[in-house]
Amino acid sequence: MKSLGNKFIQTRTGPNIQIADPSAADELLDVALDAARHGQRLLFFCSCQWPRCDGEVSCHRTTVAELVLGVAKKRGVQVEIGEWPCGEPRQIDLDVTPQVFTAVRKGRMTVPLGKQPDLAELAGLPWCSIATLQANGERLHRVVGPAISQTTGWALPVLYFFFDPAAGLSEYEKVSKELRKAWGLTPAAR
Repeated sequence: MKSLGNKFIQTRTGPNIQIADPSAADELLDVALDAARHGQRLLFFCSCQWPRCDGEVSCHRTTVAELVLGVAKKRGVQVEIGEWPCGEPRQIDLDVTPQVFTAVRKGRMTVPLGKQPDLAELAGLPWCSIATLQANGERLHRVVGPAISQTTGWALPVLYFFFDPAAGLSEYEKVSKELRKAWGLTPAAR
């Protein structure tokens, strides 16, 4: 919907976020409600990776979401808006090769998923989930996002890790919550 696009991208003047036609949030809500009646979700997106940076709005889709939530509140309609894939972060266990384990422990920022990963689970993994990697009796944790396709195959992007390999699951869970809030990944509802 060009009407909900960011005018700043074309003009490069004024505030960084300028919704072309804020009243079009009514139309977007109508489209979303119609999709919901058919058991579908509505995705709206742009090229920005995160809706927020350090808690501050950094993407116009956050502003659009706030407009839609405002319209929903006026209409008395319950809606939830979240970053795809939505949901609460999960903790998953992954058996990896010793080579992958060593590379990730040394700072590799993706976790290769092998030849036939379970994409139903891994491509829908909520942002800032925690992957516990296991190889040769050793374990380590990483905050990860949903599976991405790379030229070498599917992988989980590593979003955060502690340099201390002894960092425990509870420390990763705390960071996961902080990152979701800072990056605007916590669903909003009205």
